[in-house]
Amino acid sequence: MKKSKVGHLIIAFLLAWLLAQFFFYSVTCTATELPPQLTISRTQYLELKNIINEQESLLTQLEEKLQTLEQTSPELLKTLSEQKALLTKTQERLRNAETLLALSKIEQEKLNQSLQTLSEQIKKQKDVSRRRERQKAFWCVVGGVVVGLSAK
Repeated sequence: MKKSKVGHLIIAFLLAWLLAQFFFYSVTCTATELPPQLTISRTQYLELKNIINEQESLLTQLEEKLQTLEQTSPELLKTLSEQKALLTKTQERLRNAETLLALSKIEQEKLNQSLQTLSEQIKKQKDVSRRRERQKAFWCVVGGVVVGLSAK
Protein backbone atom coordinates (compact mmCIF):
# COMPACT_ATOMS: atom_id res chain seq x y z
CA MET A 1 0.00 0.00 0.00
CA LYS A 2 2.83 2.19 0.48
CA LYS A 3 3.44 2.26 -3.20
CA SER A 4 -0.07 3.33 -3.96
CA LYS A 5 0.01 6.02 -1.26
CA VAL A 6 3.26 7.39 -2.66
CA GLY A 7 1.79 7.25 -6.16
CA HIS A 8 -1.34 8.98 -5.00
CA LEU A 9 0.76 11.63 -3.28
CA ILE A 10 2.80 12.18 -6.42
CA ILE A 11 -0.35 12.42 -8.54
CA ALA A 12 -1.95 14.79 -6.00
CA PHE A 13 1.22 16.89 -5.92
CA LEU A 14 1.34 17.02 -9.75
CA LEU A 15 -2.33 17.91 -9.93
CA ALA A 16 -1.83 20.68 -7.36
CA TRP A 17 1.20 21.95 -9.28
CA LEU A 18 -0.75 21.78 -12.56
CA LEU A 19 -3.71 23.64 -11.04
CA ALA A 20 -1.35 26.28 -9.62
CA GLN A 21 0.29 26.67 -13.04
CA PHE A 22 -3.09 26.97 -14.72
CA PHE A 23 -4.24 29.53 -12.15
CA PHE A 24 -1.10 31.68 -12.50
CA TYR A 25 -1.12 31.31 -16.28
CA SER A 26 -4.63 32.71 -16.50
CA VAL A 27 -3.58 35.62 -14.26
CA THR A 28 -0.64 36.43 -16.51
CA CYS A 29 -2.85 36.16 -19.59
CA THR A 30 -5.33 38.65 -18.23
CA ALA A 31 -2.50 41.06 -17.47
CA THR A 32 -1.42 41.06 -21.11
CA GLU A 33 -4.82 41.18 -22.74
CA LEU A 34 -4.97 42.35 -26.29
CA PRO A 35 -6.91 45.53 -26.89
CA PRO A 36 -10.42 45.07 -28.23
CA GLN A 37 -10.58 45.06 -31.99
CA LEU A 38 -12.81 47.25 -34.08
CA THR A 39 -13.93 46.26 -37.52
CA ILE A 40 -14.54 49.01 -40.11
CA SER A 41 -14.95 48.99 -43.83
CA ARG A 42 -12.02 49.68 -46.14
CA THR A 43 -13.47 53.02 -47.30
CA GLN A 44 -13.89 54.14 -43.69
CA TYR A 45 -10.33 53.03 -42.97
CA LEU A 46 -8.96 54.96 -45.97
CA GLU A 47 -11.00 58.03 -45.03
CA LEU A 48 -9.72 57.83 -41.46
CA LYS A 49 -6.18 57.40 -42.73
CA ASN A 50 -6.56 60.50 -44.98
CA ILE A 51 -7.89 62.53 -42.07
CA ILE A 52 -4.96 61.44 -39.90
CA ASN A 53 -2.49 62.35 -42.65
CA GLU A 54 -4.11 65.77 -43.09
CA GLN A 55 -4.00 66.35 -39.34
CA GLU A 56 -0.33 65.38 -39.23
CA SER A 57 0.39 67.72 -42.14
CA LEU A 58 -1.49 70.55 -40.44
CA LEU A 59 0.34 69.86 -37.19
CA THR A 60 3.67 70.02 -39.02
CA GLN A 61 2.73 73.32 -40.65
CA LEU A 62 1.62 74.78 -37.34
CA GLU A 63 4.85 73.65 -35.67
CA GLU A 64 6.84 75.36 -38.45
CA LYS A 65 4.80 78.55 -38.05
CA LEU A 66 5.29 78.46 -34.30
CA GLN A 67 9.05 78.08 -34.74
CA THR A 68 9.06 80.97 -37.21
CA LEU A 69 7.06 83.12 -34.83
CA GLU A 70 9.33 82.24 -31.93
CA GLN A 71 12.37 83.16 -34.00
CA THR A 72 10.96 86.44 -35.30
CA SER A 73 9.26 87.39 -32.05
CA PRO A 74 12.20 89.46 -30.71
CA GLU A 75 12.50 91.20 -34.07
CA LEU A 76 8.78 91.89 -34.11
CA LEU A 77 8.89 93.23 -30.56
CA LYS A 78 11.74 95.55 -31.52
CA THR A 79 9.85 96.70 -34.61
CA LEU A 80 6.71 97.15 -32.54
CA SER A 81 8.50 99.34 -30.01
CA GLU A 82 10.03 101.39 -32.83
CA GLN A 83 6.61 101.80 -34.41
CA LYS A 84 5.12 102.85 -31.06
CA ALA A 85 7.83 105.49 -30.66
CA LEU A 86 7.19 106.70 -34.20
CA LEU A 87 3.46 106.80 -33.52
CA THR A 88 4.04 108.88 -30.38
CA LYS A 89 6.23 111.34 -32.32
CA THR A 90 3.68 111.54 -35.11
CA GLN A 91 0.85 112.14 -32.65
CA GLU A 92 2.87 114.92 -31.02
CA ARG A 93 3.55 116.48 -34.43
CA LEU A 94 -0.14 116.23 -35.24
CA ARG A 95 -1.04 118.01 -31.99
CA ASN A 96 1.52 120.71 -32.79
CA ALA A 97 0.13 121.06 -36.31
CA GLU A 98 -3.41 121.34 -34.93
CA THR A 99 -2.23 124.03 -32.50
CA LEU A 100 -0.49 125.91 -35.30
CA LEU A 101 -3.59 125.58 -37.46
CA ALA A 102 -5.77 127.04 -34.71
CA LEU A 103 -3.29 129.89 -34.20
CA SER A 104 -3.13 130.56 -37.92
CA LYS A 105 -6.94 130.68 -38.10
CA ILE A 106 -6.95 133.25 -35.29
CA GLU A 107 -4.24 135.22 -37.09
CA GLN A 108 -6.17 134.98 -40.35
CA GLU A 109 -9.28 136.33 -38.65
CA LYS A 110 -7.24 139.25 -37.28
CA LEU A 111 -5.79 139.88 -40.74
CA ASN A 112 -9.27 139.75 -42.28
CA GLN A 113 -10.50 142.30 -39.74
CA SER A 114 -7.47 144.51 -40.43
CA LEU A 115 -8.07 144.17 -44.16
CA GLN A 116 -11.71 145.09 -43.74
CA THR A 117 -10.79 148.10 -41.58
CA LEU A 118 -8.15 149.14 -44.11
CA SER A 119 -10.64 148.73 -46.99
CA GLU A 120 -13.14 150.94 -45.14
CA GLN A 121 -10.42 153.54 -44.49
CA ILE A 122 -9.39 153.50 -48.16
CA LYS A 123 -13.03 153.92 -49.19
CA LYS A 124 -13.42 156.85 -46.78
CA GLN A 125 -10.17 158.36 -48.05
CA LYS A 126 -11.39 158.02 -51.65
CA ASP A 127 -14.66 159.71 -50.66
CA VAL A 128 -12.70 162.55 -48.98
CA SER A 129 -10.44 162.78 -52.02
CA ARG A 130 -13.43 162.99 -54.41
CA ARG A 131 -15.09 165.58 -52.21
CA ARG A 132 -11.89 167.69 -52.18
CA GLU A 133 -11.64 167.38 -55.98
CA ARG A 134 -15.25 168.55 -56.31
CA GLN A 135 -14.64 171.37 -53.87
CA LYS A 136 -11.50 172.33 -55.76
CA ALA A 137 -13.42 172.28 -59.03
CA PHE A 138 -16.22 174.30 -57.42
CA TRP A 139 -13.83 176.94 -56.10
CA CYS A 140 -12.10 177.09 -59.46
CA VAL A 141 -15.44 177.78 -61.11
CA VAL A 142 -16.33 180.37 -58.45
CA GLY A 143 -12.89 181.96 -58.81
CA GLY A 144 -13.25 182.02 -62.60
CA VAL A 145 -16.68 183.63 -62.30
CA VAL A 146 -15.36 186.22 -59.82
CA VAL A 147 -12.37 186.99 -62.05
CA GLY A 148 -14.66 187.17 -65.07
CA LEU A 149 -17.05 189.50 -63.30
CA SER A 150 -14.31 191.68 -61.96
CA ALA A 151 -12.73 191.97 -65.38
CA LYS A 152 -15.88 193.39 -66.85
